[in-house]
Order: sequence, then C-alpha cells, then structure tokens
Amino acid sequence: MDELEQIDSQIPITECKLEKVFPPTFFDVMEHLPIHLANEAKIARPSQYRWMYPMERYIYFMKPFIRNRACAEGSIAEGYLATECMTLCSSYLYTMEIKFNRLERNYDGGVIESDGGLIIFCQPGRALRGGKPHKLGSKELEQAHFYILKNCDEIQPFLEEFSLTPVDTSQENSDRQFISWLKEKIAGLHKSDDSKKMTDLLLLSRGPTTYVTSHHGYLINRYRFHVQDDKG
Repeated sequence: MDELEQIDSQIPITECKLEKVFPPTFFDVMEHLPIHLANEAKIARPSQYRWMYPMERYIYFMKPFIRNRACAEGSIAEGYLATECMTLCSSYLYTMEIKFNRLERNYDGGVIESDGGLIIFCQPGRALRGGKPHKLGSKELEQAHFYILKNCDEIQPFLEEFSLTPVDTSQENSDRQFISWLKEKIAGLHKSDDSKKMTDLLLLSRGPTTYVTSHHGYLINRYRFHVQDDKG
C-alpha cells in the first residue's frame, strides 16, 4: 500500500516533466490515464479480476458468426450452436485428422529410440518440404564432417587424445589431421569390436556422402528455422 501511495504522488510529477519535453499534441487521454491507476488499484485491487480483455477477445471470437446483420444475436447463437455440434461430432471421427488430434505446426518428429548406436543419430528433427539435390565441395565436406565430429559426445575422448599429440599449428591442417587420425584409430578398434556403436563410429569417421539434399528450413525442438538466402 505504501508503494501505491508513492506511485500516486509521483505520477503527476512525471506527467508535468513530460509536458516540458513533448508538444501538447502528444498528450491525449492515454497519457493521463496513469494518474488514476494507483488509486484504482487501492480501491478495486488487482486489475486482472476486473478488466475487459477476456470479454473483448470473446467478442472477437463471436463476430465471425454473424451472417445476418439484421439479426446479429440470432446469427451468433446459431453459429455457436453449429460449432459446438461439429466439434462434438468430429471427436468421434478417430480415423480423420481434426484439431484435437492434429500434430502441432512445429512438430519435429519426436525423440527416436536408440538401437544401441550413437546418440547423434537419434536426435529429433524434420526438414521442411521442397528439398533440392546438392553436391558438396571439398571444403564444405570437410567443414560439415568436422562439425559433426566435434558435436558428437562419443568423439570427445578421441578429441582429447588427439590434442595430446603434436600437430600442425594451423587450425585447418589440424582438423584434417584429426579426421585422418580418427579414421585409422576407429578402423583399428573396429577389428576387435564390431558392436553397433563402433560400427556407427566407423561410418561417422569416414565422413558424409558428397551428394546431399538441401532444404530451406528445418524443424527441431519445436522451433522452425529458415536458411537466409545469401544470393540476394
């Protein structure tokens, strides 16, 4: 209550200071409304129990039901009744897609159950439609390969082991040396361990295919990402 009284005394002073800065045309009824807010809060308590926003949103929902403007109330009643009947009937259409069983707009496919392989192959995600074939250049292929390796949890021990070996100081050459070193390392381990995880590591170390499908967007973690066109 003390804070409300302090606000009630400070708002008129703030309004007077604003009148010294802005022209009179700036001030309308909305600029003077804050003068009454503190007093209203003391008398009527929190505003969420008395404001009209829920009613206004509901009126916006009802307005499209009006087909005959001469009988607006009757049109709203008939339209609302028809909507309720259709909603009830559609709930029995189990084999059809309705708003109750429709997947959300940014549905990413959900988490894929692991079959004993690498976790990186079980990540949720779904590409948008309209994919185009694309051939990766040698530089793109190396960058994509190393990015995947660097973000794979099962590769981290190999990265730490490789960091202890003397390599070229150049970052680009270091990445290439790591990829070559990893291929030989995984190939040697796969001879004595042919498990699903080791097989996935072997495939991952050999790198992606040159021919890929390029998409303009991707859905992951309920978010929609679009690729910015760098040609415009």
